[in-house]
Amino acid sequence: MLKKTGIFILQICCILYLAAQHPARQKIDSLKKLLPLKQGTQYIDCLNDLSEEYWWPPRVYPDSISMWADIAYKEAANNNYTSGLAKAGMHLGVSAIYRKNFVTAENYLRTALPVFDSVHDENGEGWCNLWLGQTLYSENRFTEAASCIRKSLSYLTRHNNNEGIGKAWAWLSFLYAATGNYDSSFEYCTKSLLLRETMSDHVCVAASLANMGYLYRSAGDYEDALSYYRQGQQYGTLHGINYYAANWNYFEEPIGATYQLMHNIDSSLYYLQSAMQIVIALGPYNKLRKSRNNLTK
Repeated sequence: MLKKTGIFILQICCILYLAAQHPARQKIDSLKKLLPLKQGTQYIDCLNDLSEEYWWPPRVYPDSISMWADIAYKEAANNNYTSGLAKAGMHLGVSAIYRKNFVTAENYLRTALPVFDSVHDENGEGWCNLWLGQTLYSENRFTEAASCIRKSLSYLTRHNNNEGIGKAWAWLSFLYAATGNYDSSFEYCTKSLLLRETMSDHVCVAASLANMGYLYRSAGDYEDALSYYRQGQQYGTLHGINYYAANWNYFEEPIGATYQLMHNIDSSLYYLQSAMQIVIALGPYNKLRKSRNNLTK
């Protein structure tokens, strides 16, 4: 049985509005203006910085990640710039993850890891291990995934990289939930949520609340699952998160699916139809198919 926690929407809503949101449109525009002024390794670093800005939620752009990373990779290879080559390779792996090409992603990430090690870039090793862990999780290789994510935490913690630490804790939570260890899953999900609060990272706070709802739903506690989903909805509305600009559905689909499990057909239909409207506006076929499949059950 999951332990209860004192996390309430009132506490979360007290967070300042000065958020670290992604992707940072102003930063992207600034990097594009700087790019023609850069040369050599600085040019490659700027390309990699641009690529990285497109991997942040709420909307990830795999084509943009790979477009800038591919140029950076070729330039780094031509200039024998090892650090730039490692980063560009990792970014190409991340792009493959979001295209669900996990074998390709694993190849890029495993190739980049020893390169990061050769230039003593621990922060790079931390992120690369984290993305590799996410890839292995997606392939149901949970033991290997957990090893990579724990390794990533050792690097990211040394460098006080809260973005990476919060993400790593969230993925450990998923891993524990997938293997039925709900108490440990709850522990890491809570740690990720509380860290995101301190960072005022509104998108990831909303995502953490959605994750908490998923965890309770997986454990069969549907009422608490709905409570967390609703807290996330209220939080997202308060902080102006535009779900129609995101490429993943935060709440309507999981709320509908939860009501479905509770045999509350009217409520389930309402939220799943709402989810379909969001997905239709976004266009990804696989997410539309998921909502349609739930509607037909």
